This record gives sequence, C-alpha cells and structure tokens, in this order.
Amino acid sequence: MEDLKAVREFHPRKTVLRFFLPLALGGLLCGLVLLLLASGAVPAAARGNSAPIIQMSPRVGWLIQAVEAITTYGTSLALDNQGRPHVSYLDPAFLKYAFLDATGWVTTVVDEAGYDRTPVETSLALGPTGPHILYCTGWPVCDLRYAYLSGTAWITQSFNIPVSWAGMCGSLALDADGRPHISYYHSGLNYGFLSGTTWITKVVDSTSSSGLGSTLALDKNGRPHILYYRYGPGITLTYAYLSGTVWVTEIVNDRLCWYASLALDSLNRPHISYCRNQDLIYAYRDGPSSWVTETVDSTGDVGEFNALALDSDDRPHIIYYDRTNKRLKYTYRAETGWISEEIENVGSWIVGRPIDLVMDSANRPHISYSDMRTGAVKYAVRRTIYEVFLPLVLRNR
Repeated sequence: MEDLKAVREFHPRKTVLRFFLPLALGGLLCGLVLLLLASGAVPAAARGNSAPIIQMSPRVGWLIQAVEAITTYGTSLALDNQGRPHVSYLDPAFLKYAFLDATGWVTTVVDEAGYDRTPVETSLALGPTGPHILYCTGWPVCDLRYAYLSGTAWITQSFNIPVSWAGMCGSLALDADGRPHISYYHSGLNYGFLSGTTWITKVVDSTSSSGLGSTLALDKNGRPHILYYRYGPGITLTYAYLSGTVWVTEIVNDRLCWYASLALDSLNRPHISYCRNQDLIYAYRDGPSSWVTETVDSTGDVGEFNALALDSDDRPHIIYYDRTNKRLKYTYRAETGWISEEIENVGSWIVGRPIDLVMDSANRPHISYSDMRTGAVKYAVRRTIYEVFLPLVLRNR
C-alpha cells in the first residue's frame, strides 16, 4: 500500500518544476553573465584582480585582452611554468616585452635602437633565468640582434650581420640547459648556438635565397630541425635537420605563399602548416622521407600567417589568417576531422609575422597577434564556459 501511495502522489508537472526549472534558470543566468562580461557591463571590481577582459569572441570560449594599444609587428608568445603568458613585439620605435601578472600586463622596453616601422618579427623563448628574444633593427636591411634578461637588466647583442627584412629575421629556441639556438637568413640558411660567450654558426643551405622565413625547433635530444623557404624562381618549402654532424635537407612542397610553421611531436617527428595556392595545408612526416598532407581550409584566400602547435596527444592546432574575410581563425584536428572557428576581425595584415600559438598543459590554445583594425597587440586564450563562469561566481559569493 505504501508503494501504491507513493505512485499515486507522484506528480510529473511538480517534478519537472522542482528539478528542471532551477537548471534552466541557472543556464539562463550563466548566459546572461557571459553576455554582460563580453559587453563590459560587469565592472572591473567584480572581476577580481585579473587583467581587464576587453572583449569576448562571438565564439564562446575565447577571452581576448589587449596587451598594448599601439600598432605592432612581429608578436611572439611563450608560457612560463605557471602557464602565464609572455609576449615580445615591435612597435614603430622599440622592441618590447610584456608579461601578465595578477594586476594586469607589465610592459618593458627592451631596446630603443629605433626601427623606422620595420615590418619584421621577433622570436621569444623562456629559460631558467628569464626571457630571450631574437629580433632585427633597421630598414630595409636589418641588423640581427639577440637580447636576454640578466637579473633586472636587459643585455643586447648585435651579430653585425646585415639581414634583408625579407628574411624575416629568424627563429630562436632554447635547449634543456637554457642555451639559445637560432636560425636566420644571411646569403643562405644559417644555424647557430651560444657556447659560453661565443656564438658558433654554421651554413645549413648555401643555395641562393635559402633560409627565408625560417622556423627552428629542437627535438628531445637537443638536435635542431628547421623549416624554411627557398626563393626564386617560385617559393619552395624546405625542411632540414641535423643527423650526426651532417645537415639533411628535403623539399616538402612548392608553389607556396608566405609563412609556414614547424612543431615536433613526442617521437621527434616534424609536423608543419603552410599556405599553398591560397589554401591552408597541414603535413606530417610519415616514414624516413615521406610526407602526408591534408588540405585544412580552401574557402577563399586563407592560410597566410599560420602558426602550428601540438597538444599533449600530438594533435595539431593551427591559427591562421582568412584574407578574404579579414578574420583570425583557429582550427584543430579531432577524430571526425578538422574543426574550425572564427576568433575576430583583425583588419588587413600585410607583412611581418603578426601571430603566434602555444598550447598549455591542459591542451588549451594561447595566441598573440596584431589587430591592425584597432592598432593593438592582443593575447587570447580559449577556455570552456565553466572556466569563464565559475571563477566569476565564486569571487562574488
């Protein structure tokens, strides 16, 4: 009889109202808070001590901040051991470095040599003692330079190497001991590393106009791998790596547009992204010398200024520019294929590498980029709705 009575007293309508209505209201409240946060209606005091969020991408999940509201070129991004972002970039007069702490972005002038609006790039890496930056000064022939933070003072060095800005400076990576390694263009592709206080340099590819737009990565054994262009006639994407004491080079593809990116997976295999015939292409090494290629995006004029990073499962993530729609886009490969989304309108990019991508330990993408529409260097991180909403709720309890 008690069971029958319980059945008779069960009211579906009351049950729905009791259990599901609060969930619906909670979801509505969450959406309202996110809308207010994106529009700036939530005051800064309610957001805690974090840096102000200047906007939220129409695709929920991207939190975007302005590092500095000034026209910039050549942003480069790195994350420290605590997952905090560090950015290097060039404005029309200075080389600058910034990092995010609990109060906001802290910006420092590294070099005041003057750049005369040089549209080139920087390359940033973080070591045990702090940041290291490779960059160029001058126009139209650049002076290749290296800077690092020693205590509280920046130390800058000139290689006294004239580098055409078309070479886009080069690339920097640190080995397990924090020692800098670089690749750069100077009458061919060159590679160097710092031994004590002396730079040891080698010519990797002496072919005419080789080494433009190089990207350097070090494998788990500290061996260098470099992706670069050979120019004229046409543009040929070339990959080089050090095998013992011998540099091995191979052609990946031709008939390309500018900019490519390189990352090494957990087995030291190269993965690359590049632009070909106004399409975004992804490729990875499968076997001793064979490459598997995939067309990621072929809608419109896309693929320029791309940056590639691999997550902890060796899955590729790519940031790139959609010139047709002037949009910054993000894509990653899932089991079902490539999943893409727009981040925001960034205006017209012309020269210089204005974008960088890094994955954190939780497989979240972090990016730095130049917004030519608003004239700002920006940083963005992709987060889930819970990462956005819960901290706001907890801070206001």
